[in-house]
Amino acid sequence: MTKFIRRVFLFFALWPAFMMASACTGEAEQRAIVVHGQGRPALWQVTGTQGNKAYIFGTVHLLPPDIRWQTPTIGKAIRQSDSLVTEVAGLDNKAAISEIFAQMGISSGLPPIAKRIPSAPVGATKAILEGIDIHADRLQKMESWAAAVTIAGAASAGLGMETSSGVESILQTIFHAAGKPHAGLETAAQQFGYFDRLPEADQRLLLAAALRSARNARAETKKILDHWMDGRADALLSGAATGALASPKLRESLLDTRNQNWARQMSVLIDQGRRPFVAVGAAHVAGSSGLPALMAAKGYKVERIQ
Repeated sequence: MTKFIRRVFLFFALWPAFMMASACTGEAEQRAIVVHGQGRPALWQVTGTQGNKAYIFGTVHLLPPDIRWQTPTIGKAIRQSDSLVTEVAGLDNKAAISEIFAQMGISSGLPPIAKRIPSAPVGATKAILEGIDIHADRLQKMESWAAAVTIAGAASAGLGMETSSGVESILQTIFHAAGKPHAGLETAAQQFGYFDRLPEADQRLLLAAALRSARNARAETKKILDHWMDGRADALLSGAATGALASPKLRESLLDTRNQNWARQMSVLIDQGRRPFVAVGAAHVAGSSGLPALMAAKGYKVERIQ
């Protein structure tokens, strides 16, 4: 269970993009996604007033094995950085994460999952749930937000997406080997809390979107990975207008507010003379409300270097 919860947790930051591809169905869909070629994911250099450099890198937390995304430009940025900053540090404490998830996401007396999605026929919902590696009985005890991200996280396993292949996992190994510290922008409780505080109506939008996207999961996930590998950060949110982020409350809670908080924290680090390598989910670096744009708006020199 703890490994499963960690998978769900690591899935969160790309949630906005994966709302268009959050579940898989059928035996034919159990093949691991294959991404060919050398990638060049988006990377920005941020320069402070004293000339010190920081970096912003958009990541994918779960990836298929053998994907090639590391480049000389990324390697140089890592060497020039004095610390790694990710969304959350301390994910190795799986028991603590599982406990937080249980406290926030599991409740008694909840309506059946099918009844929380009025627009979805019961038969269709059942068919989707049977197509992913999770028992419906487990979902019945989860609040709507927890059920939604659990469905999305379970689907990543069927597509061959693994935490051990994810960008953060690899970056942590590199920085640890170099003796450089690792810090988080949020705690696990804070990150779960963004979902837990959503009104039930918005939680059900997440749940409905996760179930709706099941039919095209493989193709959409492959498209998202291709966008990321090609460095097309803005394309990752191209479906937001018709997906879950069409809800202003969801976009504000899950994306915009967090980006603003992270920009403030990054500013403090740079102004202190630090050289952080800030690696956050790729959805958080896209567009005018993304972290690079927010840092530029604060007066820092922001350059796309890859």
